[in-house]
Amino acid sequence: MKRGFSLASTLVGLILSMLILSILLDSINIMKRVDYRHYNQEIISSLQLMQILSQSENIIVDTLSIQFDHLNQQKQIKKVNDKLIISPGTLIYFTNIENFAFNVVDERIKLTIFRDIPYTYDLGYVHA
Repeated sequence: MKRGFSLASTLVGLILSMLILSILLDSINIMKRVDYRHYNQEIISSLQLMQILSQSENIIVDTLSIQFDHLNQQKQIKKVNDKLIISPGTLIYFTNIENFAFNVVDERIKLTIFRDIPYTYDLGYVHA
């Protein structure tokens, strides 16, 4: 009775190792191409807008802007130079915006940003 590995077992192990390594390297290259930081920043921005709108009154949603009263001051979310900002002021929430739309679905305010695919963010409820 022999002890140890045979040549066939070693070759099968080597081939499987190379296959797994190839799959791993391809998946790492794919993950490098996806920009998660930009998407994560947009999620944080949508949560900040949700918090502001939840504390606001007299919310009026238009396709290209949202007007509301926040802390006894009239404010507006609108696009300026490919950025989505709150005015008065220059607080920037979203950047690199070419095409977008606000809409209300089941009393919920939605922001849809059209890029290679549409990204939809929930901004809260419409309340009086």
